[in-house]
Amino acid sequence: MSQAVEIGISGVPLLRPGDVVDVVAPSSGADPDIIKKCLDLLSSWGLTGRIHDETFGDDIFFSNTSNARAQCLLRAHTAPDSAAVWCLRGGSGATSLLPYLLTWAPPPQKLFIGFSDATFLHLFFNQKWGWTSLHASTLKHLTDFEDAPTLDALKHVLFTCPLPAPLSGITPLNAKARTASKITGALTGGNLSLLQSSIGTPWQIDTTDRLVFVEDVDEKPYRTLERLTHLQQAGLFKGCAGLIFFDFTYNTAVEEKHHTLYPEMLSTFGATLDCPVFKGTGVGHGPRNLPLWIGKDVHLERGTLTFL
Repeated sequence: MSQAVEIGISGVPLLRPGDVVDVVAPSSGADPDIIKKCLDLLSSWGLTGRIHDETFGDDIFFSNTSNARAQCLLRAHTAPDSAAVWCLRGGSGATSLLPYLLTWAPPPQKLFIGFSDATFLHLFFNQKWGWTSLHASTLKHLTDFEDAPTLDALKHVLFTCPLPAPLSGITPLNAKARTASKITGALTGGNLSLLQSSIGTPWQIDTTDRLVFVEDVDEKPYRTLERLTHLQQAGLFKGCAGLIFFDFTYNTAVEEKHHTLYPEMLSTFGATLDCPVFKGTGVGHGPRNLPLWIGKDVHLERGTLTFL
């Protein structure tokens, strides 16, 4: 990879046409037609997608064995000729890579992109290795929805300016949020189910003085409430700068009551917390999934989240 002209977040170069992107599948697998669509998307952006031969193998649940997935991830992060590592899709299984990650010396930081099951990797990279990584759509998610604002925002962050445009429309849900003038802290968070899974592990989310965001998919409101209560009882909302509920998506044709139950549940739960609690949109498993930097300082003021 030749040196980029402009420097992105944490000294990691911005992407430019011709760069190689290592595509990894640390979680679930994918059919060949999905893989082709994802590689075609990268090609349309002037990038060269590369998938290692051992990315997929015989495993009843995941893209390959834990060891094979870990080695592909390490190979991608240490490859001298690639500019970024991008998750093919989410699913499940990334947490089983923890024993391997704990034995590695941190490689030089490289741009890492993903969300959903990659929440585990974001937290590990940030809290153990000190990296800043990009919480953004997997390649499959981009090709599934083809949401123009999401694609435009992500291309802007990757190729033009690493700081995302300010995210507005964030509304207060409790008294502390309504009286807060400006909240500043490093951003952390991700998929709520994964954040709950982190409790008691070496990669447990560190929320101290941080602005935490959560999102989830295909979960009933009472299940989401159980997970939030678990984080609350584990003390993970004590000492945090604030909490943002982003999108909780579900099948609207099947779960009609969620439309009213989710807002009521989030507001009721938010009122029980001592930290400022907000509601935002545009980040999660729906068509709109705007990019956010995990570990980057932000401030939240007058309903707008701005990266510093």
